[in-house]
Amino acid sequence: MYKLMAFFRKHPSLNREQFIEAYEQGEIPVILQAGGAPLLYRRSYPRRPIGPHGSDSGDATEFGFDVLTEIGFPDKAAADEWFAKVNSPEVESVAHKVFHSDHVVFAFEVEEHDSSASKQDSK
Repeated sequence: MYKLMAFFRKHPSLNREQFIEAYEQGEIPVILQAGGAPLLYRRSYPRRPIGPHGSDSGDATEFGFDVLTEIGFPDKAAADEWFAKVNSPEVESVAHKVFHSDHVVFAFEVEEHDSSASKQDSK
């Protein structure tokens, strides 16, 4: 699977709950309408930082981002095709209401290695 991860910042006028609602109920349906559903499209919203040994080490405002988005495709060509579809004026108009003007903190392709219990059981 060709997988991308991106860290985004919310629009400053939104609190955490408003941001999640605007992204999940506003932007995501518009994106899916424009490009269809990728193999993977997961959003993770941080609650609070965890320090060494699971200790509480503050609140989520310390992260510098408000959502981690993971998107997966069969290959890079499928990703390029999907992004060409979703880079539309309709999606952009919703994004400006949801995200900070410099909303992408960083984004990257990933290579995964899985050691989860389900992978260990199948050996």
